[in-house]
Amino acid sequence: MSMQQIVPFDFQGAAVRVVLDDGGEPWFHGKDVCVVLGYVNPRKAIIDHVDAEDVTKRDTLTAGGIQHQNYINESGIYALIFGSIKPEAKAFKRWITHEVLPALRKTGSYSIPSNAAPAPAMPIPILREEIENNKILAELIRSYSQIYTAIGIRGSQKRLAVEQALSQRYGIELGKVVPLPGPAQTGNGRYAFVVEDRLVSPTQLGTALGIGAREVNRLLEEKGLQVRQDKDWAPTAQGKNLCEWVETGKRHHSGAPITMLRWREQATLEILLGQSMESGGTRPCAQ
Repeated sequence: MSMQQIVPFDFQGAAVRVVLDDGGEPWFHGKDVCVVLGYVNPRKAIIDHVDAEDVTKRDTLTAGGIQHQNYINESGIYALIFGSIKPEAKAFKRWITHEVLPALRKTGSYSIPSNAAPAPAMPIPILREEIENNKILAELIRSYSQIYTAIGIRGSQKRLAVEQALSQRYGIELGKVVPLPGPAQTGNGRYAFVVEDRLVSPTQLGTALGIGAREVNRLLEEKGLQVRQDKDWAPTAQGKNLCEWVETGKRHHSGAPITMLRWREQATLEILLGQSMESGGTRPCAQ
């Protein structure tokens, strides 16, 4: 299937590339769509949500040269929209169905309405590639940090261990890759970086500790971080700085959003591991 020239559209400042096939049907750049809809791993999202016949490959010029990349058709677009929990998904669907597709089928192109402010010029392909690389690096840092926490390595020793693991296994020198402020550099010239503390569920905490979510909730209660309120858990005054209520994307019959308690991973693990040691248990290892 041959394709026409790629046309970049703009959705709320994000580039979404599209091409038309010989029959005039649009094919959307899969990664662009996944980024708009909040999927962290575009390739997995397409495999999980989009049927094989709704995906095609096309050579695409990127900041790293010509790459063979996924494009999805209109059916694939809807599959990804329905699988997304991001609030922008509804607006994106309306934009596709009410603006982009009608314009493409009439004129073969899409342009911003004359009364709308033009999007600021920026090197979109390069920017998106760097964003994806940063996400991968951040996940590596969190993963190694979690492992070292679980086996009892903490503080500056843990930071240096993570830095060394990234350097030895992946050739990543954080001081060169990440622009860090001056105070983050220690006296010996090494960087003491801060690992972002993501919000996770009791099940995710249990995976790091090698126990189930029920046992995690019991430990959180024993440590004085949460209490039972009817059938639900609620944070105590001591625990409220370690957690947040996060919307699940679902709603009650009343229309109110359903929320769940999520805990700051590293800070909470430190406390739960301390609790395990105080109670005389063995230190759990990463699974």
